[in-house]
Amino acid sequence: IIEGSASLCLDKSNREGISIDISGEEVELKVSKSLMEQAFINLFDNAIKYGGMGTKINVSIKNSENKVEIIVSDN
Repeated sequence: IIEGSASLCLDKSNREGISIDISGEEVELKVSKSLMEQAFINLFDNAIKYGGMGTKINVSIKNSENKVEIIVSDN
């Protein structure tokens, strides 16, 4: 879902000189794919819109015992 959302924003991020880096574990979640996809598209779109040339968007995925932590940050 995250990689798919990032790929949908790839043209815009490339035009703005912004990179998206996704790292961490692959996890399976029981969520609405369309809602999660839209949430990540919104996050990426905002980071692209307000980040400026050379911004790097980082997405880190961590799987703990009974939870998944997804951290989205930019510089």
